[in-house]
Amino acid sequence: MTRRNPLVLLELVAAAAAALSVLAGMAFVLLTVGPIPLEFLTPYIERALSPQGGPVNVKIGTTKLTWDGWQRPVDVRAQKVRILNPAGVELATLDEVSIGLSFPALLNGLVAPSSLDIHRPTVRLTRARDGHFEFGLGESGASGGQQPGLQQLLEGLLSPPNPDMNSGYLERVSISDAALTLDDQMLQLAWRARDAKVELVRNEGAIASTFDGTFLIDERPARLSGKLRYLLESGSTELVVDFFDFVPARFARGSPALERLAAFDLPVTGTAMARLLPSGKVDSVKFDIVGGKGRLNLKEIGGSVDLAAARLTGKLEHENSIFILDNLYLDMGGPNVSAAAVVSNITEVAEARINVIA
Repeated sequence: MTRRNPLVLLELVAAAAAALSVLAGMAFVLLTVGPIPLEFLTPYIERALSPQGGPVNVKIGTTKLTWDGWQRPVDVRAQKVRILNPAGVELATLDEVSIGLSFPALLNGLVAPSSLDIHRPTVRLTRARDGHFEFGLGESGASGGQQPGLQQLLEGLLSPPNPDMNSGYLERVSISDAALTLDDQMLQLAWRARDAKVELVRNEGAIASTFDGTFLIDERPARLSGKLRYLLESGSTELVVDFFDFVPARFARGSPALERLAAFDLPVTGTAMARLLPSGKVDSVKFDIVGGKGRLNLKEIGGSVDLAAARLTGKLEHENSIFILDNLYLDMGGPNVSAAAVVSNITEVAEARINVIA
């Protein structure tokens, strides 16, 4: 009798494994045939995305479980997501949002999102005339002086973690395949990007962001990508921006504030790194820029210089009071020019030391 006990246990394990395999197979078939409705989850997700006493309320049309290929085999998706203010006024509408659920929260008896992936939205980043930035999402955007819906939602959700709240487990928000508009009201210019991607990740001590997009400047594509890290304790920000095939002269068209860029009619590729103080002031900047074949327009002498290549490396330090030009190299298809310079007291009486080699 005792000899059969292990056999019985093995039979039970085998039966359980077989049952789980059958259930998994049925679930796989159902998912590949079409989405599975999860309407019972809708109120829990709405509650998690609408922090109590927060600036926004979220309403979801439908919630479904979908199969989205082997990279994301099981995906919880909310469709027709509306962001409302406390008075019930619609601030933005999102067609589709993928939601990752937190396993630790489920162990605590909470349905809480750990990630949000927003697909194919319309995004608008505005710099107002007074210099502050607004981040709008969806077709509704911001109107009537109201703070954009996404901006309000992120301010509530990317707050410090709180294991006692549904909204306290969110660690990542991403936006993919976005139609992005940069509206600079100070410069009276607007640029549009296609297939833009933005990701915000909350980790210990900081909020990190990555971004990537291809902008159309006078119908010519120019790619911009970068990383941003906001340090929660100090309030400072670290920024790295990579740009590819930008023609500065194209930015000068129609904007008096950027008219000096008209001198640089050549494609440039490079990297800029900056550190911003909690006040928003730029503390330091480092840059390395490479220029291709083009033209340097010198309005002061009423002429231009054809360039085969160029490179500019340098930095700004001490809240932009010191400018160090490590190297300026100009290849004019024969003669070459290299220069280095240090300019101090930029904000007061500038003092410069310049070295030129032709």
